[in-house]
Amino acid sequence: MPFFKRKQSPAVDERFLGTWRLVKSDGSIDVGNGVTITFTRDGKLTYVIHQNASDQVMNLVFSVDGNRLLTNQPSSPQLESTSFAFDDEDHLVLDYGGGKSWFARV
Repeated sequence: MPFFKRKQSPAVDERFLGTWRLVKSDGSIDVGNGVTITFTRDGKLTYVIHQNASDQVMNLVFSVDGNRLLTNQPSSPQLESTSFAFDDEDHLVLDYGGGKSWFARV
């Protein structure tokens, strides 16, 4: 048995992996000229608000706990918890405390 063991990465919810674009919002988030989010297998989440002059990019880490998407920004740590669901059209629906946003896979 080796003295040092490599720490196992937590399992990633495969349903999230890839890039999603905002298709509808009930006003719960600032959408600029659109929003894309990208989930990667290594637990990283890139959230981009597209704007005229330049994009606003937030680099986060994520995990899933039940029906909660947990995110954190390593440069300014603060755990955020957002309810999620997948609707009949396979949209990722994020519920920000009552305000919802729908994302379609790109």
